[in-house]
Amino acid sequence: MDNRILNKGGWISLLIGLPFGISFILFASYISLFSPITQFIFIAVGSSFWLYWPVIVSLFTALFGLLLWHTGKQAVKDFSLNKGSLLQRSTKTSLFINTVLFAVIFGYILVMWLIGQGFWPPLLLGTVCILYGVAIAFSSFTFCLLTNYIIRRSITKYATYSAAK
Repeated sequence: MDNRILNKGGWISLLIGLPFGISFILFASYISLFSPITQFIFIAVGSSFWLYWPVIVSLFTALFGLLLWHTGKQAVKDFSLNKGSLLQRSTKTSLFINTVLFAVIFGYILVMWLIGQGFWPPLLLGTVCILYGVAIAFSSFTFCLLTNYIIRRSITKYATYSAAK
């Protein structure tokens, strides 16, 4: 497999997915951090979470970018081998990215609770589970589908161009 086409899959995935992902990360953090109930809980607990919030969002964005790059390259490999349909690859991409991101979220909530900086995890568990389901459903049929369509189309053009040489 040519490295240029693999990297092209990574770049396509980043250029399409990163704006959607950053928007969703900011939206999800706004819902979870700035709701009146959450503000009251943070004030009551006296958490220092507000100091770490910009760093956490930045790390999530970097992790999201790495995951997009990996899944873009994997999509190139799968489409070049004719593995699965477009919707199947889109769902696989969405499941992989969201599972890793939400596993990190669960781990962070647990660590903050264990060191005494957070509040009881079941309070957040429902919100995080709902956001996980929404993220998978939304991303599977929007940016993951668009990204995989463009990657598959570029592979088809590359294969046609390479065969014509």
